[in-house]
Amino acid sequence: MIKPEEMRQILGRVKRDEFAGRAGELERIVSHALSAEHRDANHGLLVLLSPLAGVSELLRQAYDDIFNRQSDVIPIYFSLPQAETTAVSAAIEFLNTFLLQFIACRRNEPSLGHASLTLSDLVALAPPADVDWIEGLIDSYNQQRFGDDDRALVRFCLSAPARVPANSARPFVMFDAVQLSAYENDAVPFATEIVRALAFSDLPYVFAGLRREVADRFDRAGLNSHALEVVRLDPLAEADAAKVIGSVARRLAISINDETRELLVQQLEGSPLFITALLESARSKSISLDSYLACERLYVDEVMGGRLNRYFAATLEHVAADPDTRRALIRLLCESTTPTSSAAMKTASFETWCKRLALEAEEVESILHRLHIQELVNWDGDTIRAEGGPEAWRDYLLSRFRLDALREPRALVFAELMASASKSPRPKHSRWWSITSWVEFI
Repeated sequence: MIKPEEMRQILGRVKRDEFAGRAGELERIVSHALSAEHRDANHGLLVLLSPLAGVSELLRQAYDDIFNRQSDVIPIYFSLPQAETTAVSAAIEFLNTFLLQFIACRRNEPSLGHASLTLSDLVALAPPADVDWIEGLIDSYNQQRFGDDDRALVRFCLSAPARVPANSARPFVMFDAVQLSAYENDAVPFATEIVRALAFSDLPYVFAGLRREVADRFDRAGLNSHALEVVRLDPLAEADAAKVIGSVARRLAISINDETRELLVQQLEGSPLFITALLESARSKSISLDSYLACERLYVDEVMGGRLNRYFAATLEHVAADPDTRRALIRLLCESTTPTSSAAMKTASFETWCKRLALEAEEVESILHRLHIQELVNWDGDTIRAEGGPEAWRDYLLSRFRLDALREPRALVFAELMASASKSPRPKHSRWWSITSWVEFI
């Protein structure tokens, strides 16, 4: 590994010496890219993560590491767009990203990776050793894009790394496919095309996705995911989560102390996503997190209307697009995940869900499949256990149900959610607050 002080920050959003908790995984990805034994063999590295684990920054850090080495390995990092898009538009974006990052690394000009350039610009910037094949690739693309076969165009764009001549540098694609399920209803079977483009090339690669989804995607593509090397990502351990909280707080100039850091470690359950969201919200609101009260109030704010709320709301909108169905789903999930839920509600049959949601079996299957992938329920095809998801998810469901279905005053929901949070297990020096204190405070 390159020394942190020598590492140029290119795609990474934090400095190397502030990147905590994933040192072993980062080393495995970089070693996989540079290993000579993978040069002439199809060898994939699967990064299987839980929904709370976070993978994007890990891959961006790997990109920076490989770029800074300036070897014959060219890092390519691509994350599927989060906004609604199509397989065709995402594939075209991949082609543009591939050429841009390839040329940036070959020229050793990190700033190019952030530029907005046309294909003509890229040809003009291509190094002399690469200009012929890049120009030929773009000419072929221009012919393909005016055809009427969307699947052929998607295949062409995704195959761009495999079209690099053997005597040139070797691309190493890191594909961040956490958002893959957003494309499941596209006319082009995008997941299958991505997996086959990576697996059928002679290049090593990284494919990162949700652990409950990746094996299924490889199986559908006719490939054996069990034959590939695997890195598993879980939420951060407590010590690593504490380091990340401290690092992000310093970077954002947010005041915390040892006790509140310990509280946030427990509250956010080792999720880099939740940690970053909460601390960025604290910065935007100019809030110091040096008291339990400030931490808990910010947490409840986030669950009821901030970044965490938008994250869960977007997840539910993907699971159930229809507003009426979504409201019924929130009620059903809320009733199934509260501490007072009966055993029958926590473990329900598929037929029960169909009746409660008033939907056909096919629609309920689609909803359950998406919830299962996000690990918000456990579904084996017959029974559903709705005890999955982090504590913040259950708090979100409860607040939405009480606000939207029961029409309770927001101040009351806020106060009681704060009171509930104060009764959860806390660090040994935690101060306890009564519900009256919360009501007086807000």
